Amino acid sequence: MARFRPHCATRAVQPRCSTEDSEEDRAQRRAQNERDGAARQGEQRGGSGLVDEDLGMLRERLELMKTRETQLDEIKLMLRMMEPATGLQFVTAEGGITATAWIFVVANIVVALYLTKATLVDPFTRVLTGNLPS
Repeated sequence: MARFRPHCATRAVQPRCSTEDSEEDRAQRRAQNERDGAARQGEQRGGSGLVDEDLGMLRERLELMKTRETQLDEIKLMLRMMEPATGLQFVTAEGGITATAWIFVVANIVVALYLTKATLVDPFTRVLTGNLPS
């Protein structure tokens, strides 16, 4: 019949050359203990600086997203107010901005730039070059 051997009897034992630890071993263990203690203290104080930085960046990102959503809602409101006057649909029932709205906005920007050039830039250029209308 086989004898039962406890688990601890099956472990390999690391041989030591001497019964005393070397100074180098003690220094390594001391340094490791100091690092472990510092890590525990950091966890107890509420985490590391990297976590705080990441949370700060995440909060900033969320604020930017909220601001963006607010601005989009304001733009949609303005587009909805212009729908009856133009007879065009700028915002879908789901709240999306249509291609018609983007074309309308771009056309308004182009017209505004052309009028600015025609009323301000061209007359000023004529005055500087001396080509005044007679």
